[in-house]
Amino acid sequence: MRLPSPLPAVAGAALALAASSLAAQPAAFVEEIDVSLVDVEVVVTDRQGKPVTGLMRDDFELRYDGKRVAITHFAAIEGGRPLPPAADGAGDAVPAPLASARAGRLNLVIYLDRTYLEPGEIEAVVAALRGFLRRGLRPGDRVMLVTANRSLTIVQPLTSLPELALAQLDELPPSAPRSRAAGDFFALLAAIERQVQGGPDVLARERNSAPQTLKSQIDGFAVETHRELEQTTHQLHRLIPALAGLPGRTAILYVGGTLPADAGQALYKAWRSAFGPGSRYQISRGAGRQDDSQSAFITLGGPVNEIDASALFEAVAARANDFGITLHAVDAGGLRGQGFLASRGHESTRQGGGDALIGAAFGASQRVGNPQILAMMAETTGGVAIKGSRDFHNALDSLAAQLRSYYTLGFPPPSEARAERHRLEVRLKRRHKGLEVRHRRSFRLRDADHQAADRAVTALVLGATDNPLSVELAAAAARPIAGRDDVVRLPLSILVPVASLTFVPDGESGYRAQMSVYLTSGGLAQGATQVQKAVVPVAFAAGELEGALLRTIEYTLELPVPAGSAAVAAAVRDDYRPLTATVVLPLAPPQAGDR
Repeated sequence: MRLPSPLPAVAGAALALAASSLAAQPAAFVEEIDVSLVDVEVVVTDRQGKPVTGLMRDDFELRYDGKRVAITHFAAIEGGRPLPPAADGAGDAVPAPLASARAGRLNLVIYLDRTYLEPGEIEAVVAALRGFLRRGLRPGDRVMLVTANRSLTIVQPLTSLPELALAQLDELPPSAPRSRAAGDFFALLAAIERQVQGGPDVLARERNSAPQTLKSQIDGFAVETHRELEQTTHQLHRLIPALAGLPGRTAILYVGGTLPADAGQALYKAWRSAFGPGSRYQISRGAGRQDDSQSAFITLGGPVNEIDASALFEAVAARANDFGITLHAVDAGGLRGQGFLASRGHESTRQGGGDALIGAAFGASQRVGNPQILAMMAETTGGVAIKGSRDFHNALDSLAAQLRSYYTLGFPPPSEARAERHRLEVRLKRRHKGLEVRHRRSFRLRDADHQAADRAVTALVLGATDNPLSVELAAAAARPIAGRDDVVRLPLSILVPVASLTFVPDGESGYRAQMSVYLTSGGLAQGATQVQKAVVPVAFAAGELEGALLRTIEYTLELPVPAGSAAVAAAVRDDYRPLTATVVLPLAPPQAGDR
């Protein structure tokens, strides 16, 4: 049974497949939100960081955009196993049903960011991760190993066999090209020190040239460091939506060196301490611009965002919350005491200097590595931040225990809720003072369309497919589009056995079924195009259905895809029962002369 699809519409559902609609972003639907339950994973720990078990629904208070809401679903998981429902003291004889949607297996992504890691730090963290993988995962949990350093590489795809990830850890090279930020930082700081230690005679000769040259170099350093951090956050931004379609709970364990998030600010403060207003060696106002003692980056009206990267990482945390992904963070810079500064500490800092001005300048530099940013990412998403620890083995063992024991609270969102971001707050009641409660601080409502689109993107980028409907994809040779070198038109067929679909009576005349198809293309390197949706109705007369059960439905269309796309992915949902299939069709690279 062939169902051709002339663009732009199929069965009354808009099919936005124009080449101009392609965008490297996840699905964007504007339909009415229909979400029956919002799940909130909650971890409760004592002062020693140990999971607190034995709590019940009535022990928690849940607020949505500041308003208290009833917890209608509740689950307690201890040691990785859901406990059976029990009367929870809430005054009703019937316990809240298990909120089991997120109480399943764990998908753990180990994200090793080598940009700011020293070789010794990498070796120590990898040794701790080996023990964590052996002891921290339960049967059925899955792990993926990703490295980042100027580009994102999936070293080990998602697997339920931790030994495969362990083997890949052993193969990682001990060093990799790293950021030049630390070396440049200390070179500039040393140049400031040389100017000051040279005394009045040196400054009399170079007062109006060297300080200004240094300030220009600091400006360039601040911008370049900010660009590096933009790349770091961009890679996380791209990975998070690709994980959203995985069944169960998903967490990222980010492992990296201390981020130089305010390196530019530290250098500006050192420069102003040496040459700014009120300093011993203030530069003359007669040379150059009158505002030379003030950096444009740190005046109230200046572009502070050029050197303050906090907003970049706040956006990553919010994105993780949107997709229900927890971020845990390991700041491996703590292995050497000062992270970003540790292995490159300037000689004068060890000698103490003796000049209060230099002490203040180097004091400002001690804040170059900003572990608070990693802590913010973790805390905002309900995760754990491990920083400044010299015993990563025990710290990761504590994290493993918290991954296995937690609570899931569920509530139906108010009918007036929309797809914007909403605030969440979970509290323990007074009798539980002194305990720490962790949970994601915000969420977005994601309806069935968004969830199916998430699965299509996950299948495309990670190759994680599930095909209970026995769907097949087939494609003919791509066709060029006049005037476009970046997009081609791909003739595509989606084949679904009739017997895989659910049919319901259609009056007295026959039976009908309906499937929704979600399509995306691209790959890990290119990202995923915006997900496109088509609704495909199927109908048979009363006497035809039995004979059609051995047939296959073929839905055809021409899909615009970016040139060079690695694959096309489809999520196909049976709209009359909660069953979705995901499939991926690799695309052969174009040969010379094809275009």
